[in-house]
Amino acid sequence: MLRRLLPILAWLLLAAIAFVTLSPIGFRPESGLSPNYERFAAFAAVGLMFALAYPRHIWLVLLLVLGAAIAFEALQLVTAGRHGRLWDLVVKLLGGGIGIAAGAVLRWVWTRMVGLGDATSPGLTIRPCSSPPGHPRESGDLCFGRRHRKRRFPLSRE
Repeated sequence: MLRRLLPILAWLLLAAIAFVTLSPIGFRPESGLSPNYERFAAFAAVGLMFALAYPRHIWLVLLLVLGAAIAFEALQLVTAGRHGRLWDLVVKLLGGGIGIAAGAVLRWVWTRMVGLGDATSPGLTIRPCSSPPGHPRESGDLCFGRRHRKRRFPLSRE
């Protein structure tokens, strides 16, 4: 469920940022924080969401998020009532990069600590061992290994 929801949320968040960035200044929500904090947080959130939604395509995520920051600032130059500034771009790029890095680290920790048998982990499975007759494994043993390989490694429950 979460695997299907994350891409939708990531794209919706990017669309919301595009709307707020390119619409007239009056439509921009204000949190009371500095606009630089808002820019950083928005792109960190979109970077985090895309990194979690597409963990196997991290280079494309990097290109998409950072490219969107560049495109939004460039489009502000041709939008009436808006202005694109180099400092705003730097803040957005930093936020997006840190969000992507945080998403990649969070995904790595999740798959290593919790999700070894998770369907979202990159090719790892955990299942009961099916050992040949006379093999010394006990019936409660678990095996893990890469999908589509016959080689298995025993994991005992303790």
